[in-house]
Formats: sequence, C-alpha cells, structure tokens
Amino acid sequence: MKLRGFVMLEVITAVVIVSSLLLIINQALLFKSSQQKRHDWIVDAELVRLAANEFWASHAVPPTSIGELLTAQEIGVLRLPWQQEWLFVNGDNWLELSVTAPSATQAQWLSKQIAGAFSRDNELVMPVWQPRQTSATNEIYLHRVEQIDKPHLNAMETSLDMGFFDITNVSNLETQRLTAETVRTDDFEATSLKTTELVVTTLYAQDVITPTTSLQEVSDRLAEYVQLWKQCERQGKCG
Repeated sequence: MKLRGFVMLEVITAVVIVSSLLLIINQALLFKSSQQKRHDWIVDAELVRLAANEFWASHAVPPTSIGELLTAQEIGVLRLPWQQEWLFVNGDNWLELSVTAPSATQAQWLSKQIAGAFSRDNELVMPVWQPRQTSATNEIYLHRVEQIDKPHLNAMETSLDMGFFDITNVSNLETQRLTAETVRTDDFEATSLKTTELVVTTLYAQDVITPTTSLQEVSDRLAEYVQLWKQCERQGKCG
C-alpha cells in the first residue's frame, strides 16, 4: 500500500509539472502572438495612410472610405487595430484616419508606434496632409501649413531624410548639434568652436590660444625683442 501511494504521488507530481510547463508555453505563445498582431497593426496602418496619400495625389480629392483605396481581397487580409474599421474625416487641408481603441491608454500606446499619429481620448488618429500639386517640370516641394489650434500637428516626431537634396533660404536655424562635411557662410558667429583644421583668408581675433602659448604672448615677446634690438643698435653692438 505504501508503494502504491508513493507511485500515485509521483504521478500527481509529474502531472502538475507537465501542466505548469504547458501553461508557461501557452502564455509565451499568446504573448508572441499578441506582439506579432500589434506589429501587423502598425504595418497595415502605414499601408492605409500611404494608399490614402497616393489616392489624394492621383485624384486631387481625399478618399472617403477604405473601399476606394484597397480591393476587396486586400481588405479581407487587412489587419485592423482592435478589429475596428478605419474612419475617414476631412479637415481643411488634411484627412484624419482614425480607429477607436478599447481605452485611452491603448490608443496612446499605438499612437507612439506610428510616426505622426496621435491619440484623442480613446481614438487613434493618423493625419494625411493634402499633397502639393507638382508643376509641369515635376518638381517636388516640401510643404507644411501650420495648424494654430492643433499644436501637436506642428512638430516633427521622426527624423527627416532629405536624400541629398538641399534646404535653401533658411531665415533662422536653431539646433542642438550640427554635423556636416562642408559649411559655407558669409558670416559665422560662435561662442565656442572646436575644429581639427581651420583654413581662412583673413582671421580677426582678440587672441589665439594654443596648447603651448597664445598669440598675445607671442606679440608681447616680439615687441620686447624689437625694443632690445633697437637698444643694441643704439649701443653700436648690433648692425
């Protein structure tokens, strides 16, 4: 009887261990599936915004529904955040694509994962700006209209890659750090400047300090040597 009871205890222990392992594996799979689903939301949200922008640029009017952007087959495989349909609301010169989240916290979380998106209560909003019409020469312009009553739309939330194109006619530029291969300017004023090599035509400075001396010290020494030379000449010792 003792042996049978011991075997039963071993069986129960094994069942508990296996059940715990299965529970842990199941939770890990659910977490991975949840992470993948959220990643799919972000990818497809960008797809919808890009399609809306291309539609607006091609038709000169903003889209009014997802059906104008994607085919029925594409809509069938579209991953929607929280299984909510995208709503299309026109503004003055922009289009709001929005979905309703279960809570304001979840809307805020997803808005931080999508560049340019923001949350409004429990809504996730992706703005699509009216495309600027290109000229006959197919020139492309960077265009931005300030929204005074919506300050959150007036700030960049991602890096801007100009693709080696120029930014010209800048009135004022404020930056914490500037990294450049070449800087050409008619006037340059700096409180502190650190450089490996400096090539100038004319340099105006109150003083230039090097690791061993300063320009002012060299100037003082040179003046002192000139005075000594003149004194030597008056004494007839130097000629």
